[in-house]
This record gives sequence, structure tokens and C-alpha cells, in this order.
Amino acid sequence: MEVSSTPFNFRGGKVPDPKTALTWSDDDGGDEVSISLDASTGEVIGANNWMETKSLPVPLSKEEALKKAISFIEPYAAKSSTEWQVEIFDPYKQPKLADWMIELNEGEGEEEEEDTGTGTYTFIFYELHDGLPVFDRYYWMKVDIESGQVFSFIVNLPEKEGTLPILKPSVTEQQAAEIVAKNLPVKLSYFWPTYKGKQAPFLTLVYTVDKSKGWPYVDAVNGTLEWGEYEE
Repeated sequence: MEVSSTPFNFRGGKVPDPKTALTWSDDDGGDEVSISLDASTGEVIGANNWMETKSLPVPLSKEEALKKAISFIEPYAAKSSTEWQVEIFDPYKQPKLADWMIELNEGEGEEEEEDTGTGTYTFIFYELHDGLPVFDRYYWMKVDIESGQVFSFIVNLPEKEGTLPILKPSVTEQQAAEIVAKNLPVKLSYFWPTYKGKQAPFLTLVYTVDKSKGWPYVDAVNGTLEWGEYEE
């Protein structure tokens, strides 16, 4: 793997089996490239590219970034599946600032910056079974809009595969939505907005999802609201 004409130091280390992590960095530690391999198969299951690269004359469009992502995963795509569904997350855009945020900027001598829409596109390619995504089997990556580079890549294809149920749901999507609307627990609480690490001069009253039992989902076969493990 050619990473740069600049001399690079190599350091390899074992992480919890069955993965091996390899990292290359320059002498001052400013640029770094790392890959994670499946120790049993030698397959790449993750990579990060933190190298400074030149910007493109024009930032990538969403369509161009998607083509870049597809061409990147083609060598790695599992042979067991020919169908994939992509979920696309647009670059973060700064929402319109509230008055108190503008006053905070002015108090610190800063002007509101125009959001140019640059940043990264995030893509998640889910493996499909009977036209439905299998959420624990996916490729995840980030594409930098300005450089056109894939700088972060993760493969999640568990070797142990569970038995997929027969595609015969007992409730429709609309019925599932109604079950959630009727049974989803919420809690009333105070929320203190923050901006640039500083708190607003007021608190707001909000309803949030009560996750004390876990994360809610509707069992499509039984038509019941269930609770799964919730991770922050």
C-alpha cells in the first residue's frame, strides 16, 4: 500500500482477536494511515486515512461522492450478496443561529460564518435479503468532499449468521407507526441549549424518548412494541 513518498514509520499491534491493527505515520505524527484486518482471513475490515491532501478544483457533488464510494467497496463487497441498499448522510450544515448565539459571537468579536456546505458524505451500504436491509451487515465509509478521498472505512459482516425469518409480517408499516405513536414513552424535562461550549441564558422545556427500558421497536411478526439494548 503506497501511502506517500515521505518516509513513514510502521508500527503494528494486536487488538482483541480476531483483528489485527496496522498503522503508518510520518516522523512528526501529523499524517497517519491505519488498517484493520481479520486475523483469520486477512481481509480488510476497516481503514482510516488521516493524510493532508490537495483540494479538488470543485468539491464533489453527492452523485460523484456516491460513485467514489461504490468504486471503493467493489473489491471488498461480499460475494454472498449482489443487492445492497445505500443510506446517505449529507454534510453537516450549520442551522440558522438563534439571537443569543449571534450575541455570543458578537461579544467574542466573531462574525457569523457562511456555511459553504463542505465537509463529508457518509455512506452505509446494507446487505439486502428479500429486498430488506440486514442492519448488522454493512459497509460504512466517509468521503471528503474537498479532497475526493475516502478517509474512513468500516466493514461489519459477522461470520456467524442468524436465521432470517420468513417474510410474512402481521402488521403494515402504517400499523407499526400507530403502535409506536400510541405506546412510545416520553418524558418531560428541562434542556439547556449550548453553543460553542457555552450555555444559553435560558432553559427550554422538552419531551424526549424515555430510553430507560432500552430502544423501542415494533416486532413485525407479533405486532408488539419491544425493547432492545440502547447504546449511546
